[in-house]
Amino acid sequence: MKTETSIADAFAKWVAVASKEDRQQFCDNANSYSDMLRGHSEKSPKKPVLYTSGSIEYAEDPFWWRKKIKKAVGKKYTVIIPRSMTSKYKKDDPRYRTWVKKTFVMPDFNEISACDCFFIQICKTTFKGMGTPSELSFAAWLGKPIVAWIDGVKLNDMPGWTLGCLDGAKLCSSLEEAIDHYKKLSLVEHWFRSPKTLRPGWTVSEE
Repeated sequence: MKTETSIADAFAKWVAVASKEDRQQFCDNANSYSDMLRGHSEKSPKKPVLYTSGSIEYAEDPFWWRKKIKKAVGKKYTVIIPRSMTSKYKKDDPRYRTWVKKTFVMPDFNEISACDCFFIQICKTTFKGMGTPSELSFAAWLGKPIVAWIDGVKLNDMPGWTLGCLDGAKLCSSLEEAIDHYKKLSLVEHWFRSPKTLRPGWTVSEE
């Protein structure tokens, strides 16, 4: 009998056995991808990448708040908005699993690896799927600066694992509070790059 393994579990198992060299290579690849996302070159300044995580498959409108963030801070950040989960395959079709992996799982993990800011909406539909919790776990392991919008749910009702991943994160009670936080936050010119974390240095602007 086959047992389903979550993406986060599978990644955790890889981390446990991966050599230091493999982890370093993973981070080096993510750094290169990060520069590509920013459009960074010798002549252009670096632009921080902000990844927006939240329920897509089970949300009524998963894009309205993402578009609001992009409109508010798009000049300062490269805002990553994941794709819509619309497939011609049914879920019991093996091709559906392949499509999800190629279209969402791997691209999203690449973008999270490369991002400088990880924003997550946690609402009633978050835990209906595995995508958002897996992304949060991955971002926490990478040491990304996490900002979480706690949207209509109580901390006491959240899984312990989720709360552990939110340790050190900034928790916001509204989208406006989160946007205001990003407006005040400025990225220093240098980035700390080590095998354990891709966390950049942060400063709060005086503006």
